[in-house]
Amino acid sequence: MITPNFRIAMMNQLRLAPYYDPLAVSAPAPEWLIVERMGSTLTISDTQTATDGSDTEAPVALTANNTLVGVLIETSDEIDTFLFMRHLPPPLQTAGGFFPADGYARLSRAGQDRLALSAHGRHALLPETRNGQSVLIDMGLPSPSASEARTWHFDAVELPWAAA
Repeated sequence: MITPNFRIAMMNQLRLAPYYDPLAVSAPAPEWLIVERMGSTLTISDTQTATDGSDTEAPVALTANNTLVGVLIETSDEIDTFLFMRHLPPPLQTAGGFFPADGYARLSRAGQDRLALSAHGRHALLPETRNGQSVLIDMGLPSPSASEARTWHFDAVELPWAAA
């Protein structure tokens, strides 16, 4: 069973693709993620902290930037699966800006002491300012040439993090 409550750092290999051609993926780009689970809710935040992917532990000062939110849809002893949300239900709030998306994430064990995350999704977003803050609005059906519409694939593994 995967622990139902934690906050960890993960090294992710991010691959991007066009919204309408999800198999045309780019080369992997390493990035730091903050992954937090609170019962049946999972949040995944990118951090904008530079890395070349060779780190063996996470920098202490990681902070959330854009945050995906998922809800548990299937659980087993080996894998927990979460469905991403396109709209943030009140009163839930996120560290970093909420990032609406379609897709799913799977948490599993990557050895006895670490977790692995595999996620696949896509987004079509429009930036907007509300109450003086920048927010991302989910766009139902993007045009085929929309630059703000992307598919993405995550392959992440937990690394030690002193701030956890």
